[in-house]
Order: sequence, then structure tokens, then C-alpha cells
Amino acid sequence: MKHDLPVTLVLVGLFVVSQLVGLGTISAHLQPEVNKTTGTIDISYPPTAIGEAPAVKNKSASFVYIVIGVLIGTLILLLFMRFKFNTAWTYWFLLSVILTLAVAWGVFIPRMVAIPLAIIFAISRISMMLLPSRFCSSITRSVALSMSAREFASARPYVPRFMK
Repeated sequence: MKHDLPVTLVLVGLFVVSQLVGLGTISAHLQPEVNKTTGTIDISYPPTAIGEAPAVKNKSASFVYIVIGVLIGTLILLLFMRFKFNTAWTYWFLLSVILTLAVAWGVFIPRMVAIPLAIIFAISRISMMLLPSRFCSSITRSVALSMSAREFASARPYVPRFMK
């Protein structure tokens, strides 16, 4: 193993807590309603801090668009790594942190507060200028983890040897 048992247990515990926070965020955001005529539960998605969710016509095949988007994003990221476009990679990461924080915090606080707060924390996460880096890094990483199934890359990510 890469880490000893106590470190591994702490990491797994943080992952589980992050997933629980994400589930809490999602349950606070969804608005289920019981349809009285059919008896089914209809779930509505209110607008997020960055806009309304797109309407999906064929929900059974919507995962195909997500997979294609992830593959295209991964390909672009690998090209950035290969050709050492570190600045573009950093700005892309900054944008993803801003969007993730804005969506997550927009569930609990007003949009006009969530977006500027997300920008401040994301910029300080990347450049470590505005807030102490450990405090801000911990908050942004926790929120980002709670909104995804895996950890986001850090500001100075590991670059495999074959891409150097």
C-alpha cells in the first residue's frame, strides 16, 4: 500500500464523509412531489447558482452524453499535459472549482453570495493569495469531493513520466 493503515483509514473516512455531504446537498436541492392522479413521485430540479439544469428528453440514454463529455475532457487534459500547457490547465482547474463551489453553495445560500464566494475561494485555492492556503484548500477540496465520486486534481498535479 502507498500509505500505512491509519492514513488509509483517515482517507477512506474523509471520502465517506464527503459522499454523505454530497448526498445531503443533493437531497436539500431536489424537490419531490407526489402526483395525486398517478401516485408516482415527480422530482423537480430548481435552478442552481449557475443556471437551470438542461431538459433531457431521453433519460435512459443520457449517460452516453456524459461519457462522451468525460472522454473529450480527458483527451483535452492529456493534450494539455503532453504539450505542457500548464497555464491553460490551471485556468481550466480554476473554472471547475468555481463552478463546483457555486453549485454546491448555491443550494444553501443565495446565488448572489455563492458565486462571489466561490470565485474568492477558487482563486485563493489556485494562487494562495487571499486566504490562508490550508484553510481554503481544505474547504474547497471538501466541497469538490462532496460533489464528485473521486478527488479532483490538485493545483500542481502529478504528471506521469511518459508525458514529461
